[in-house]
Amino acid sequence: MVHSASGGVIKRVTLTGLVGDQEEVALKPREFILSFTAEGFRLSFPPMSASVPLGALIGWMVLLTVKHVIADFVLQTSWMAIGKDQKTGWFLPLLAHCGVHFAVILAVILAVAPRFWFVAVIDFVIHITVDFCKGRISSHLGVTQENHHPWFWTLIGVDQALHHLTDFGLSIFMAAN
Repeated sequence: MVHSASGGVIKRVTLTGLVGDQEEVALKPREFILSFTAEGFRLSFPPMSASVPLGALIGWMVLLTVKHVIADFVLQTSWMAIGKDQKTGWFLPLLAHCGVHFAVILAVILAVAPRFWFVAVIDFVIHITVDFCKGRISSHLGVTQENHHPWFWTLIGVDQALHHLTDFGLSIFMAAN
């Protein structure tokens, strides 16, 4: 049993000091608590200081996911999909594909929350960067479905994961603001 300077039994240890029976100290926002109980010990983490409304976050995620499916699969032509991954002549198909993404996300944002118009520009820049990198890897290493390259589906998966992480980050930003 450990006693505090005032004689009380210490119930928990924090990174900022000891909290005992006799004294009550308000928890600081980034304080971690290690509690000792009869069953053992427990480490508690503080609640996040910045909150994001869950409904808004889910709403934006649904909208941006639908946008992504429409722009990346429904509206992407073979010319765009194959052309952007070529060694030469890739620029126009890549620009057209990312332009479709820009147009669709801008339309969604202007319909829902026009003050976030600039998010369409951010999405465009990130999308063209990710697809450019994927295209250069595909063309220089011959990662195509036609030649049954073992990295083809991995590269597609990484590309899609990066796009969805982008949508998640943009959704967090818009939901929080």
